[in-house]
Amino acid sequence: MSKQIASARLHRADLGEGIEIVEHTARLWQQGQIIAEAGIAEESPYDFWRQLKFREAFPQITHWRSGAVCETILQVDALQGEVGSGTFHGFLWMGDSDQAQLWEISSGSPVTVAVPTLANDPGDLLGQLALARAVVEVVNGERLIGARQEFSNLARRDESVEDDLPTLEEALPTAHQAWRAHLPLRFKSILKEGDPAGQLLIEHRLALEDAPDIALRKLFCERLGLVEPGPVSA
Repeated sequence: MSKQIASARLHRADLGEGIEIVEHTARLWQQGQIIAEAGIAEESPYDFWRQLKFREAFPQITHWRSGAVCETILQVDALQGEVGSGTFHGFLWMGDSDQAQLWEISSGSPVTVAVPTLANDPGDLLGQLALARAVVEVVNGERLIGARQEFSNLARRDESVEDDLPTLEEALPTAHQAWRAHLPLRFKSILKEGDPAGQLLIEHRLALEDAPDIALRKLFCERLGLVEPGPVSA
C-alpha cells in the first residue's frame, strides 16, 4: 500500500488543504483541489474531529498530519540537570541543524513534558506529541541517548496500515489516563549514578506542559479552533 498523506486540519483556502464541512458533506482538499467527498452523520464539526471520523470518510488516506510534513532525523540528548524543583532539561536536534532546542520534563501528577513546536506551529499537535514521546523514551532508557533516528509527525490511519508510526487512536487518546509511561520514581535518582532507586519504575500519566489537564483528543480539537457544543436546551 503506497503512502497517501493528507491534512487533518480544517480547510484553509490560503493553503488549499484540509477538510471542509458543508452541511452533511466532508470535502478533502489538497493543493487547492477537492480530491474526495463523503457524506457524514455527525451533528457538529467538533464531533466529526473528536471521533476521528475523517479516517472513515477518507479511507484512501493512510497517514494524517496536523502540520506541514516533517520526516527527518531526530537526536535527543540525555538529561542535563535540574532547572527547578522536580524539573529537568535536555536538548534535541532535528535534521542537519546544529541548533540545540530545549526540552523539559517535570515530576508531578501528571508528569509534564515540554518540547518545541514544529515550524512554530502550535496546531501541529501530532508533531509535538511525537517529540514528547521521543523525550520520554530517552528518559525511560528505551531510546539510545544521542542516537540520530528517524522522526515523523505523521500518524497512520489504523492498524491496517503497517508501519512503526502510532495510529491516530494511539496518538490522540480520549481519556485523561490514556497517555502513560513508566518513568523513574524519583527524577533526582536518575542523575545519581549507581543509586538503586533510579531503577525503580512507576507508571505515570503524561501531559504536555502547556495543557496538563486536557485529554489529548479534546486538545486536538481545541488546537484546530473547534468549540465543543453545549447542551441542547429543552
